[in-house]
Amino acid sequence: MQQHRNIKVGGATLECTLYGSGVPVVLLANAGCSTGYFDDLARVLAAGGLQTISVNMRGTGESRGSLDGISLHDLAVDVAEVLQALDCGPAHLVGHAFGNRVARCLAVDRPSLVRSVTLFAAGGLIGPSTPLGNPFRSATEAKMSGSDCVTVLGARWLSPASNPKILAQVECWPAVHLAHLATSRGVALEEWWGAGEAPLLVIQGLDDEAAPPGNGHALRKQFGERVRVIDLPRAGHFLPLEQPEAVTHAVAEFVGAAQSRADRLREIERSRNVALHTNAKMLRLKFDPAKAVPAMISYQYDENADPEAFYEGRTWPTEDGFAYIICHDCGELDEEGQLFEKNTVYSTRGDFTAHPDERCNVCKGYGFLRVGL
Repeated sequence: MQQHRNIKVGGATLECTLYGSGVPVVLLANAGCSTGYFDDLARVLAAGGLQTISVNMRGTGESRGSLDGISLHDLAVDVAEVLQALDCGPAHLVGHAFGNRVARCLAVDRPSLVRSVTLFAAGGLIGPSTPLGNPFRSATEAKMSGSDCVTVLGARWLSPASNPKILAQVECWPAVHLAHLATSRGVALEEWWGAGEAPLLVIQGLDDEAAPPGNGHALRKQFGERVRVIDLPRAGHFLPLEQPEAVTHAVAEFVGAAQSRADRLREIERSRNVALHTNAKMLRLKFDPAKAVPAMISYQYDENADPEAFYEGRTWPTEDGFAYIICHDCGELDEEGQLFEKNTVYSTRGDFTAHPDERCNVCKGYGFLRVGL
């Protein structure tokens, strides 16, 4: 069930949309945008047993509060006070673009309120290869759709593969967009960049001009196993709407919606205890969770992928090094490309990589693919 609440926090009143019940997940939108474009993601997470809290920052939707003379830290305090008013922390934080700067700042300032942070379009360290300009200064309307921000103002929010019509549901206030961005100008990068000690999931579009994917790789290089990185092809700055299925599945898995990873391993063991190898040995592979070993897993699609984009996973070893791919949704096994559509598996500096567009022919899911080394 959806609930709308206007919550007073310090010098502001923030419009919040709530779905479900359970462990809280806070959703924070791009600068100057309301959170309505998160509704589909919120419903999925709520159906998985979580409570989502979409917080419109000052100046968006029905949220009110001065943006003069405040900093990123003040916007982070607003979110902290929402959690305190609802008495529901600590929370998973999911932030898109500027919203993930606020999320990271909150994780630094109030770590006790934060379980994890998911970043969509994680900019900050590495800037655009060509200047973006400031198209929002030329806006003549107080409120615009995301589609018009792209087609009329020239905002570089999308991959060339994406149709601007997908942003029709995005509400944007150009003047507020500029005011939100201004709150981070006097704040040093190290005050928010690393999100404190919180676990980080970075999901980024390979076509993102505003927040180049090198930022996610830099986070992984700097903070190691605390950071997971997923690179999505044919996605730009608005990847939640450009690749919604891949993004939703990755977030749900990371924050623990529905089944836990251990539960899924047990299901795999029950449903597929023995799998046949197609070579002469007809190797039988038993999926025993206790025998799972560390492996590098990635959504990278380029065989020259930066290994820093890989994240630590667990998988099952085989006797002859043959690569198995297992659907993380239903537990079905693929051998030599028989199960997954558009199956592409290749070696990258000694690690196997699965193509991000693969879909399981059994459940049609985009589950995290487990690769046996």
